[in-house]
Amino acid sequence: MVSINDTARAQLEQFVLVFASNRAPIVGQHATLTSANAATVGGRIDLLILRAAAGECEVVVKGNVATEQRGWLRQANGQFRSDRLAEPLLSDAALRAQAASAGQERTYTCVPPGSGQRIGVDRDEDGFFDRDELDAGSDPADPSSVPAGGTTTTSTTFTPTTTSSTTTTVAGPVLIQTTALKLTDDLSLKQRFSFTSSSRNDGAPNRIVPPARLGPADPTVPTTPVTVVFYNSAGQTTDKEFYSLDYRGWSYLGTNTNPRGYAFRSSRVGGGPVRSVTITADKITIRGFGAYSLNEPLQGRIATRLFLGQSVWCADAPAKLTGHPPTTAKTDRPGLFVAQPRTPAPAACPAIP
Repeated sequence: MVSINDTARAQLEQFVLVFASNRAPIVGQHATLTSANAATVGGRIDLLILRAAAGECEVVVKGNVATEQRGWLRQANGQFRSDRLAEPLLSDAALRAQAASAGQERTYTCVPPGSGQRIGVDRDEDGFFDRDELDAGSDPADPSSVPAGGTTTTSTTFTPTTTSSTTTTVAGPVLIQTTALKLTDDLSLKQRFSFTSSSRNDGAPNRIVPPARLGPADPTVPTTPVTVVFYNSAGQTTDKEFYSLDYRGWSYLGTNTNPRGYAFRSSRVGGGPVRSVTITADKITIRGFGAYSLNEPLQGRIATRLFLGQSVWCADAPAKLTGHPPTTAKTDRPGLFVAQPRTPAPAACPAIP
């Protein structure tokens, strides 16, 4: 076996870093905040957060609280969600203040957009947060191991509903049609996405019903996590992107006596990749600018999930066929994916790669 010294290792690291990628230079940079170095690393942490706000990365934080290993993920509003769902969001200043205690150092890392949820708070992406799983005695590294009372399958991820002291049974996602789906990527970090599902003419199990106001799936409530996910469902790539939505961007549609659903606008919380979401009876629309990469020859199929606390909707669609004979050459290529319009609801929600 050939051994290398520290100088050779450093040279190899620099050699690898010169290879081009479609990631921003900030991705992979990190800083550890201790009780003694705030003046030294504070500026570096500020930079990580600044580039995350610009959409170049997501910021995850790791460290100990007392004797527990913990994780946090920066949200679009600048606050941090921990790996215990029931805990309140922490401000940037409050999280940094924890590092003032010896043994509670905090390591901040800029990770690729869409990977923050997995790296920060839900490593096996089964929908149950890491500390909630440990509290309940399940394995946060095994998607088939979930808290008692929760359910999961090899083909479906469910949204978390456990806390540190209680567990709740989670229903499977509502399977809905893809009325329209389009993702574009000009290969210079200018990605866009739009999704529409209309279920008016579908059967009852596949109809879109907005959750009740002030219920466990009300997105205006601070404790309701909301996430939009796009991912490849054909096995062509492992691409997936997660977008967390700030509760402050949501508003009610209709009145208290005649509720019509919910609307999200990122402009209410200072911007973000998901620009708008509307949920009404029999219709969901999602619009935004995201980081889903389309640099492969083709995608095959793309699935969409929308998590609102206990409510989950799932759609899946192949690329659109055009021409004679019909092909997907114009609708599924590097930089563009257009789904087959009015694709029926899938028989099961595809697994996230």
